[in-house]
Amino acid sequence: MEGYIDIHSHIIPKVDDGAHSMDQALRMTDMAYREGIRSIIATPHVTYRRGEERYRQLEAAFSELKLRAEKELPELKLYLGSEIYYGQDTVYGLDKKEIPTLGGTSYVLIEFQPSCEYRYLKSGIQNLIMGGYKPIIAHVERYESLNKDMNRLEDLIAMGAYLQANAMSISGENGKGFRKITKGLLKNGLLHFIATDSHNELLRPPRIEKCLVSTAKRYGEKYAAELFSHNARKLLNDQYI
Repeated sequence: MEGYIDIHSHIIPKVDDGAHSMDQALRMTDMAYREGIRSIIATPHVTYRRGEERYRQLEAAFSELKLRAEKELPELKLYLGSEIYYGQDTVYGLDKKEIPTLGGTSYVLIEFQPSCEYRYLKSGIQNLIMGGYKPIIAHVERYESLNKDMNRLEDLIAMGAYLQANAMSISGENGKGFRKITKGLLKNGLLHFIATDSHNELLRPPRIEKCLVSTAKRYGEKYAAELFSHNARKLLNDQYI
């Protein structure tokens, strides 16, 4: 496989609850590289409340990190994105280009309150699709309204949504409950991306190799390649999956 692509990472220092310093961010990029990751989309938490000010702050912090990281690891490519907490003004903020999409494409990484009602989540996904965006539901294993009814996930996919799960949920490091849920998602071929959702190098590290090996062994190398690399390459090229 031609290097893994991590589409969900809180690696930009001092902008959210991810890396708290440039040194920590660089330790995370080094760890990611040693895990076989060759491209990272930085996805700091975003809501459309601070608008252009927030966007400029993220761009500046990302540019500094990109310069430092790619100088030390020339083969590692970094892209700016965001993990968007959905709100009624999200599409407006995206249209104004005050919320970063994933790598400048039409793909967006979206999260909701884990306990939110299915009706609200589905409406949000519909709004994004109607606005011309390709929504990826972040860490889909967390949503109570989805994981008690697999048909809802299939309906969202049919609408045009994509599903991302965290590597640590699949490996069992986030608990037996999430491992059971992600096992069902993989078994039914419902996932499109597996990502680290890394926040630091200790408790929530950018580790992916262990998860990839077990996924390939249980669900096939072809599906694993799609989840860890091929689908993300299509994302970066703004192609449909």
